[in-house]
Amino acid sequence: MADYLSAALGAPAQRRLTHTKALPYHPSTIHSAITNIEAYAEFLSLVHSSSVTAKDAHGLPKSAKLKVGYPRFGIEENWACRVTCDKKNGIVKIARGGEGDKASDGVLEEWSVHWKLSPPPGPNAASKTTEVELTVEVKFRNPIYDQAFALLPNVAQRMLLKFENRSEELDQAERKERVAKMKEKAKLAAAQKETSKVADAKETVKSTPKTAPKKLEVRGSKPTIASEIAALRAKKAAV
Repeated sequence: MADYLSAALGAPAQRRLTHTKALPYHPSTIHSAITNIEAYAEFLSLVHSSSVTAKDAHGLPKSAKLKVGYPRFGIEENWACRVTCDKKNGIVKIARGGEGDKASDGVLEEWSVHWKLSPPPGPNAASKTTEVELTVEVKFRNPIYDQAFALLPNVAQRMLLKFENRSEELDQAERKERVAKMKEKAKLAAAQKETSKVADAKETVKSTPKTAPKKLEVRGSKPTIASEIAALRAKKAAV
């Protein structure tokens, strides 16, 4: 039957779907969203769950496992994938065929998702807009599945639209995190300033020389008129 369908419909060929769109987010934000493979089920068509199985020396994924389902066909598969992250050139590629993948099983013979960012992410990337090119390449084993997939409209475009929503969520989260860090930094600076003022005040008190209290001077009372008269009388009597 499969041979008859292949002869009637033609052997499935590799299909390549591409869509490009400029997103109003920094390249680093876009790159973070792409390499967060654990979140692929939120925007990547047919992916039900995903996990990173290994990372490179820079902490970027280099292999992953994806659980992919085809509700229309009642099929669910587990894929081991290779992940290539070329941050310098803004390229991320996820392709089926990683360690442990059974290439002879499943609906798809080949599957890959290729991301290209322009400009690429990096410390010198000043642009707040990133051009994202998404390319999906698939090759089915069965011509029926291939023809059914061909009827799906704008696969890459719809995937990129969902990814844009994911990028917006990540951008908002990063903004909130930056604001929180700025507030915490300002709070810490204010506390350090107050501590410095208290320390300076204590140092001033410590360095001020202490002076002995002044002694109270006992002054004689001023002579009154009566006392002066008495003094004169005494003087005359003595004479």
